[in-house]
Amino acid sequence: MTIVMLALLGVLGIGISSNVANAIGFSETCNKWGGCAAANMSFSNRSATIQGYVINSPSGPTTVMFEFYAGGNIFSTQTRTADNEKRSFHFTEPGPVGGFDFVRVWLINKVSSGYIQIGDYPNR
Repeated sequence: MTIVMLALLGVLGIGISSNVANAIGFSETCNKWGGCAAANMSFSNRSATIQGYVINSPSGPTTVMFEFYAGGNIFSTQTRTADNEKRSFHFTEPGPVGGFDFVRVWLINKVSSGYIQIGDYPNR
């Protein structure tokens, strides 16, 4: 029955989720100073929505930084910091027509100025 319904939706040209072009993310990732972050991302034609959390480390505040790229250049940057807490976040970053190419994510320890790149997350 499920296969028949999916085939019928395809024939009729009905999409299941047409506003969100791509949904990706990363599971909890930690740096060597004990700070951690996790997030899910979804892309639309002109924005990216990020939802997740950052946890501070015992050796000082921890920041997760999101760099939004369009046309191969940084378009904008957002940060979220936790200091002796687990901080949840949910925000939408407006972008250019056509949206973002990818989001680069960093985990930063404020005391040591230690940066680790969590990864690049493309808008597929």
